[in-house]
Amino acid sequence: MQKKVFGNVFFSLIDKAIVFVFSMFISIALARYLGASDYGRYTFFGVIYTFVNSFACFGMQQIVTKEFAAYENKRKAVLYAAIIVAFATGMITELGVLILQLITGFLSWLEVAVLGVICLFNVCQIFYYYLTATYQLKYVVKIKNIVLIWMVVIYIVLIMNKASVEWFILVYALKECGTLGVSFLAFLCSREKEKIRYQEAAVSEIFFIIGKLIHLCLPLLLGGLSVTIYMKIDQVMIKSMLGEEQLGIYSVGIKLVDAFFFIPPAVTAGLLPYFAKQYMEEPTIFWTRYERFASALNAIAYMYVIVLAVLGKWMIHFLYGEEYAEAYKILMVTIWTVIPVCMGCMRGIFLSIMEYSGLSFFFSIAAAVMNMAMNYLMIPVFGALGAAIASVISYWVQGFMLTFISPKLRQMTKVQWKSLYGFIFLIKEIKVMYKNVLCSLGKGVQD
Repeated sequence: MQKKVFGNVFFSLIDKAIVFVFSMFISIALARYLGASDYGRYTFFGVIYTFVNSFACFGMQQIVTKEFAAYENKRKAVLYAAIIVAFATGMITELGVLILQLITGFLSWLEVAVLGVICLFNVCQIFYYYLTATYQLKYVVKIKNIVLIWMVVIYIVLIMNKASVEWFILVYALKECGTLGVSFLAFLCSREKEKIRYQEAAVSEIFFIIGKLIHLCLPLLLGGLSVTIYMKIDQVMIKSMLGEEQLGIYSVGIKLVDAFFFIPPAVTAGLLPYFAKQYMEEPTIFWTRYERFASALNAIAYMYVIVLAVLGKWMIHFLYGEEYAEAYKILMVTIWTVIPVCMGCMRGIFLSIMEYSGLSFFFSIAAAVMNMAMNYLMIPVFGALGAAIASVISYWVQGFMLTFISPKLRQMTKVQWKSLYGFIFLIKEIKVMYKNVLCSLGKGVQD
């Protein structure tokens, strides 16, 4: 069992790492090629896609993954129900984008069409959740490697042919559709397809699960949208108040911080089935291991902060060039968001297990409102740096401080307090490893 769990976490990390390396390579290439203004436009489309994706996904990842893991004999019914919900939310999201475009005209019609296609492909995400719950992510990673290699080739060809920013937006859509479709192909290649083929899935049961998913996921949808707001609204407001060039510079400043953000969700998503099952069977052991995991994750965050603090200025100059020198100030502020992001992801595991969707929604709404208000006040005064300060404060409020409000999370507050000193956990673990090495060497000498 442990082998499967760690294998799942490993492939979840590899999956996110592949996507990150790809996006980092493209970010550097496009920032240098397009310049700050056009790169700001490309980034803005990516931000809008993030908002659209929050609607289309309907907050189903953790709930559907948990359902697949907890009810092995009902996986076929859960799969059908989740696909129906995902398709419906994709269509509703596409309609919403179209109506918003008719009212505001905030995007080009090409960008609207591209977003519509991606919304329909979001159905394939359900197969990713299934493979996560059944410890089969290795199939996704293998196929996704091939897709992303071809995407890199296409981006390079476009740059060599001096293509306009519209072409890169089209390829962005192709990349998203390709990586989403990979999960479906991986499911077809895995053995899980055969395992559920002969399971019964009554229509009444499917409709019952649809109702359950809507009930549980609707607060998570609103919460997920709120998370997107407090994570991305700064870029929307910078584009609106300061223009695309400042957005391009700001995007470079936060890109190196975003490099860490794939780790906590990937690790927690991979461990969710394991912790969910352990909480049901051995609650005492669950809290002990949960606490160690939380401290270890924050220890990694502290190490990343130190690396960026020392090498950040050189990295921006080397990777992006002098045009983006101002991004260093943004980086030095936003690096302090990585710790509350870890704590928020750790808390998300417990909220999913206990089905506290309402609390998750409340936390995200509160942080989103605070972030919007602070950005509105601070961007006119401090420019893009004001957006960075607003983000740090809202991240700490959402990921750490709001946990203390609910009596249901008293045990969780203890875990978060201890994880805040993750560097102490790291030092203790290093000491244990050092003693073990010395003991091994001593035994070797005696032998």
